[in-house]
Amino acid sequence: MGKQQKIAMEIAVEEFNNHLSSSKLDLQIKDSHGNSAQVIASGILLSLSYSLKLVGSVIDNHLAFPSLSTLSNPKSTIENELNKLKKETNRVFLIVHSSLELANMLFEKAKQIGLMEKGSVWIIPNEVSGLLDSVNSSVIFNMQGVIGFKTHFMEMNEGLRKFKFKFQRKFALEYPEEDNISPSIFAFQAYDATKAFFEASNKSSSQGKFILDKEFSKNGQLLHSPTFNIINVIGKSYREMAFWSPKLGFSKNIVSDNYDDDDSDGVFDAVYWPGDMKSIPKGHNKEERNLTIAIPSNGEPIRRPLARIVLTPWLLAIFIVTNSFIASLTSITISQVKPSVLDVQTLKERNSTIGCDGNSFIVKYLTDVLNFTKENIKKINSMSDYPAAFENKEIEAAFFVAPHAKVFLAKYSCKGFIKAKDTYRLGGFGFVFPKGSSLAADISEALLNMIESGETEQLEKDMLNEIEKESKFNCTSSESKGKSNTMIGLSPFVGLFSICSTFAGLALSYHVIGLLVKNVDTLTSHIVLTLSQLWRIGRWTTNFFARCCSKLRSIIIRNCTETRTAEENVTNSQQMPVVIELVDSVLAAHAS
Repeated sequence: MGKQQKIAMEIAVEEFNNHLSSSKLDLQIKDSHGNSAQVIASGILLSLSYSLKLVGSVIDNHLAFPSLSTLSNPKSTIENELNKLKKETNRVFLIVHSSLELANMLFEKAKQIGLMEKGSVWIIPNEVSGLLDSVNSSVIFNMQGVIGFKTHFMEMNEGLRKFKFKFQRKFALEYPEEDNISPSIFAFQAYDATKAFFEASNKSSSQGKFILDKEFSKNGQLLHSPTFNIINVIGKSYREMAFWSPKLGFSKNIVSDNYDDDDSDGVFDAVYWPGDMKSIPKGHNKEERNLTIAIPSNGEPIRRPLARIVLTPWLLAIFIVTNSFIASLTSITISQVKPSVLDVQTLKERNSTIGCDGNSFIVKYLTDVLNFTKENIKKINSMSDYPAAFENKEIEAAFFVAPHAKVFLAKYSCKGFIKAKDTYRLGGFGFVFPKGSSLAADISEALLNMIESGETEQLEKDMLNEIEKESKFNCTSSESKGKSNTMIGLSPFVGLFSICSTFAGLALSYHVIGLLVKNVDTLTSHIVLTLSQLWRIGRWTTNFFARCCSKLRSIIIRNCTETRTAEENVTNSQQMPVVIELVDSVLAAHAS
């Protein structure tokens, strides 16, 4: 609860006590630690999710911040959560429920980490937009380009004017540091609701029962206004762009005779978006990649007929390949994004057979609400039987409850199944307890905490990712072939490239032969000169080796001769003493 609501409720209590002669009522305000705000936000989130599904949109992620008083470091917590969102591709952010203090921290950190740049969209709720008149310039600076809506009301009677005077006096006394002392719409609503509540409790004391009218305001008092001002934060403040009401839709004026005139296109033409953008943001950060084909030709005209003959088939080949690639890419994109059956009406016009769980309430819904004939509804008892039914053309579409549909698509993603556009909200799964059981409140609170903390969403993602991983291993080659059969390989263009290569080869041969014929004399003289040089080199090499061999032969012969002479000399020197000795012996013997 803000300062203004507190002052407004105190004024309502004071006025009520002034009219009581006996006992007085006392206003006691307790901190709910954000619990009531979480309940309100959860209800708004469910309604918003349902409304978005009706126009073909879904909520990708949602964050739930606890009360700031329970956080030791709120700015660090907010920054960590925003960094998680930054990793996602979505750039459309809607604050469902927030205090002004939390919104201020949120936009400060969003601007720091780059989530307030071009391409982003931020929408703030009534409880933040309605208090922008009382914030300082730093808050407005961080919210540049934000879209918001605030309750539109007019001070219609003297009672509200008196309340405004009392409020300004009391608020200035209790909060002298505040510059803006004018009551906001929330102050008026708090005053009106508190006063109505006390009046109802006073009646109940006399009648023995508690009576609280649907409308808190009577006799010209403030009524719950279904009309909102659409604002755009820009510069030092904000500007009011248009009004929205259930009857008029978007309109420039609050009063109009034509209730069917919804001027939403004109309203948002002049919006100042985050990042100083005036054009409508994409709302995502997906990179757009364009197909670029580079062709060489240096800008000079092709004059030679031979060059034209070579380039013509190649240019034709490029044209054919490019168009084939674009056609294949388009076919792949359409086949993967667009389902074979667009809506229920098409199924009924074709008299198609559809499948669903035979034991589910879906059968009754198909016959009673969507008006399918019982003969066209095939009851399938097991999820594993659906792929075979599709392949055998037994069914053309299948109807699941949302959780079963997510599991089926994750399990059989390799078979090319896709969810159609139509989604019907039939309620959901729930827990049943005996009447008065305390478990109902405990389980509801536990589920609410899990949803707001994002635990259920994370559990769902982990489960589906695990199922999808297992399904990839179970996909057979024939199933995987269905996804790759639209890919273009080299084989369709082998003939085309062969023709181009043949033309290029013939042109190269013609060009070479032409050069040879044109320069035959020069080529002949060049060949003769080259051969003569080679002959001279060969003759010099032969003579060089001959001289080397001759000199080597002489050296070898000389060495052999010297060796033989030396051996003979050694032999002769050894034989001489023997002869002399023998002669001496003979002579000696003869003498004796």
